[in-house]
Amino acid sequence: MLYRSVYSLGSMPTAELIDHVERSFLSATNQKQDLQKIPLLQEFENEMKIYQACLSDLSSLPDCWNVQWIRIDLRPIKQTLTSLSHKWLWKFCGYLHDQTSESLNNVDGFLGAMEPEIESITGLERDTETFMKIMRLFNSVSSKQQEVEIRFELMRRTLSLLKMYSSSNKSESILHDKYQTIINRWQNLKTKVMQAKQRLGPTLKEESTLIIEDLKSFQSKIDQFIIDLNQSNLFQHQLTFIQAQAILNQFLNRQKQLDKQALDYKQLQSLLDTNIVDFSKLDLFRETLKHLTLTWKTVKDIRQNLEEIKQEQWQKLDSKQVLLSSDKHLENLQSLPKLVRSWDIYTFTEDHIKRIK
Repeated sequence: MLYRSVYSLGSMPTAELIDHVERSFLSATNQKQDLQKIPLLQEFENEMKIYQACLSDLSSLPDCWNVQWIRIDLRPIKQTLTSLSHKWLWKFCGYLHDQTSESLNNVDGFLGAMEPEIESITGLERDTETFMKIMRLFNSVSSKQQEVEIRFELMRRTLSLLKMYSSSNKSESILHDKYQTIINRWQNLKTKVMQAKQRLGPTLKEESTLIIEDLKSFQSKIDQFIIDLNQSNLFQHQLTFIQAQAILNQFLNRQKQLDKQALDYKQLQSLLDTNIVDFSKLDLFRETLKHLTLTWKTVKDIRQNLEEIKQEQWQKLDSKQVLLSSDKHLENLQSLPKLVRSWDIYTFTEDHIKRIK
């Protein structure tokens, strides 16, 4: 499966994304947990080849066989098997037709929402709020690009299959025309986005002083965010899990807000060709929150088990089992990322387990 005709080398989609989009494209349900059960397009093609081969084999069979003095009429079984093969080919083609039509409708809806908004950009916009709205439009197209273009490649392959196996030439011709119309509109939308950026460029440079102040303000938010996290009690063992979870949720909510704004500010910074906001700090912050969440979940499970051991009467304790549990807890704790090993919550819990051993 080649996607080089659609993507530049710098923006090739991952194998995981291609697999996910293909299964989503061929799925009649939106349930994510069912996606891995959905066959890929190649598997559909393999099945259709089998039924097509059956039709070819059946057509080459004689209507009758003479076995010594007995004449066997093969027409009834040929008709039955031919009907079944046509039926299953029709079902496969109908399913692929419907999935392609639905996918085209989804892209059509997205284009219908984006086209007038992008076309309305004059380049005369002045305030930062409007610039941010425009950046969100650009991001909507940019974030959708890989998925949409993978779908177009899948639809192209599907239409080739339908042309080969479908008996409804008129229906497939209409679908193919719709595909060509939608893909042309998509290419036009990308061109319009590029033209809108060009129109907006001079205005952004004229308003650069104001925008740069906004970018500096956003960088300050990120810096303050990191300071607040580093000064929080999340790294200390004195917190209970419930207390830690409440603080974590506050930081996670702040992170989501910053991530949402970051997409727009990245576009603005790129258009201004400047480097005021260090977005890698936000990535680092996100990673730290992820490690904290994992660490506290691990510590919670360890604490719960150790508390159960404490509550047990010492006469009833199985020392061998306690030792095995402690070894398992230590193994789970030490499997956490190396970064967390300097945190108080880690070192205290590790010492606690070793004391019990």
